[in-house]
Amino acid sequence: MDNKRKRREESDDSDALVKPKKQKKRKKQKKKIDDLSNCLNEMTKILKKLKKNSDELEISLKEKETPKKEMVEHKCLFESNDSEMKNPQTIYVKGFDCFFPIDDIKSALKNHFSSCGEVSRIFVPFECETGSPLGFAFINMRKDDKKALTLDGSYLGGLRLEVTMAKGRNGYSGYTNFNGCKRCRSNWMKRRSELERFFHRGFSRDFLIKHGLIKTVP
Repeated sequence: MDNKRKRREESDDSDALVKPKKQKKRKKQKKKIDDLSNCLNEMTKILKKLKKNSDELEISLKEKETPKKEMVEHKCLFESNDSEMKNPQTIYVKGFDCFFPIDDIKSALKNHFSSCGEVSRIFVPFECETGSPLGFAFINMRKDDKKALTLDGSYLGGLRLEVTMAKGRNGYSGYTNFNGCKRCRSNWMKRRSELERFFHRGFSRDFLIKHGLIKTVP
């Protein structure tokens, strides 16, 4: 009995020594787990922040690469000084190559019609937002408007031209198949107001028609 009691007491003493060691080890393990968990949380926050910055940078780059439509500048047809150059002596020309820039088209037409006399002005109507020619042009000659009609059926750049008097043709008093832009109406109204001021200042009906300012006066 004494031996058994002695062994039991020794076992209890041994357990008493081992138990604090296990508790200490568990505390260390728990601390490591807590530290790892905190590190993981911090890394997750950093990754979220990096992703947010990356997304914002990508959006910013796309905005720079793709300009907004409303920021794209274009010239309105009715802002052109030549848009109201038409008068009863104006020549209408159709059939030239419209794939060239407007300045090149005007230069080619001027050289072609200079054989009939001095060319005073040329206007090539265009779509406002694209700048694409509408397919015809108006030409004012200094004197020889009738002579210019002899170029009807002539060739320019391998294409046959149609040359007539402009009165009554598309674009003389209004444009068909023309989309225009948001500024067209306001510019046209402004131009109309200017013409009314000319009229009320005493300019004659013949003067206004001759200079292409109006077609008829009420």
